[in-house]
Amino acid sequence: MNLVIWDIESSSASTDFGSIIEIGGILVDENFKEKDRFNFRCRLPEGEIPQAMALIVNKTS
Repeated sequence: MNLVIWDIESSSASTDFGSIIEIGGILVDENFKEKDRFNFRCRLPEGEIPQAMALIVNKTS
């Protein structure tokens, strides 16, 4: 049996505002041995300004 562990980073700490700026995941087997991984960065919608803290936390400029 495989398991995917994923993480999403957003442009805001608020759950009501913000866009996904990065998503990543790791595929592991039943012994938690890594089998594969992915990491994608996303573009913000035109005109959206991310919160400064989100840029600091995600090491993005």
